[in-house]
Amino acid sequence: MSTPVTFNDYSALSAVLPMIAGGMTWKRQSVAHRFLVVLSAISLAADIAGTISIWWYGNNVSQVNGYLILQSLVTGLFFINLKEFNASLRPILKATFWIMCLVSLTLFLTGPINDSINKWLLTISSFFIICFSFLYFYNLVRFELIVPLWLKSSFYAVTGLMMYHVSNTTIFLTIDYFQPEVVAEMWQLKLVSYVFLNILFAVSMIMEYKHLASE
Repeated sequence: MSTPVTFNDYSALSAVLPMIAGGMTWKRQSVAHRFLVVLSAISLAADIAGTISIWWYGNNVSQVNGYLILQSLVTGLFFINLKEFNASLRPILKATFWIMCLVSLTLFLTGPINDSINKWLLTISSFFIICFSFLYFYNLVRFELIVPLWLKSSFYAVTGLMMYHVSNTTIFLTIDYFQPEVVAEMWQLKLVSYVFLNILFAVSMIMEYKHLASE
């Protein structure tokens, strides 16, 4: 009997949306948005590898921990390649990126890789992505409010990242304190926010493509 498709599967497959949007608009995408396509591809590959690992080994812990370190790197590269950042903020942005890389790599190498999901690595990864997002919004408020926020393609991608990582961090930091049925409901929230993240990625890519095509 075949295994029924669950909402978890649909959520994972939503990464196909930005991959399709990015693939169709690749030649006119900025370097920053191309990193989002790469991030979506890594996410989908990690989910597929994790599913295979569960079937074969009974867990997908190593795939999750490996994805977390790649997620930090690629998302950081997205932010430092955004053209919207004012030159005065770029040193802070780059310094934050290298600190994130150092801390994430240290946690990855010193923490559990195959035995359990490294919650500190997950939390630190999300923490730095949230910091990048705050820097982005500060940059918009301080330097870029000439154009309405909703007309900026990167606004949708950053909003999606911040929304997803705030919910993700909250869930993983509190998951040990709730009953299983509450955890299951919280996990559904994570899956929904991931779908919205991928939708916003796709919207961001399409908007940037249309903007560049009109120039």
